[in-house]
Amino acid sequence: MPETISAIVTAMRDLTPAIREFVLTPADGGVLPDAEPGAHIGVETPSGAWRQYSLVTPAAAPASYRIAVKRETGGRGGSAAIHAGWAEGTGVALTAPSNNF
Repeated sequence: MPETISAIVTAMRDLTPAIREFVLTPADGGVLPDAEPGAHIGVETPSGAWRQYSLVTPAAAPASYRIAVKRETGGRGGSAAIHAGWAEGTGVALTAPSNNF
C-alpha cells in the first residue's frame, strides 16, 4: 500500500441525484501533491475498502482535491459507503495522484 495522506472532507454538494462532489483538504493545512489532467487518487471508504476516483480539478500544488462519486447501487459498496458515511469534517485517507495516460 502506498503512503497515505490524511485529509478532511471540507465541502460536498450533489451534482445529480446519484453523483456527489467531495472537496478533500489536507488535515495538516498543507499543500497536496501536484495532479496532472487525467490523474486519480485512492480513497479509503468508510467500509475500509480502497477505491480510485478521478480528480475533477487537477492542478499544481493544490490546496484541495475534488472528486465526484456516483452512487452505484449494484456495485461492491464503496460508492454507497462514501455517500452514506462522509460528511463535512469526516477524516479520509488518500493516496497521492497517479496518472496512467
